[in-house]
Amino acid sequence: MMLEGPFVETHGRIVDYFERRIEAGDLSHDDPKMAAEYFISIIKAGRHIPLVFSQPADTSSASLRAIASGAVAIFLGGLKNRAPGKAQPAPRATAAPKRPRRIASGAGD
Repeated sequence: MMLEGPFVETHGRIVDYFERRIEAGDLSHDDPKMAAEYFISIIKAGRHIPLVFSQPADTSSASLRAIASGAVAIFLGGLKNRAPGKAQPAPRATAAPKRPRRIASGAGD
């Protein structure tokens, strides 16, 4: 599927922004394109499905600002619990997960 138009333009602007912030040392990520996709996914998470299926959704300016602010907070800060005495965040994965092995069915595999 080939994407074009406003989505591609917006994605490109976010990638450019992340590249500049990474270069300036404000952000650290190996793949600004992937970071942009994650960021866009976080922003659209709560509104996408209702809108696709013509369900009611609050699209007021205040609601959209709250979504954007929340997305930025989650994207930049994660969901780590920083309060003392609370559960520690899960450790980060250090290696790519192993691909599942193919199990032979016994029917000529």
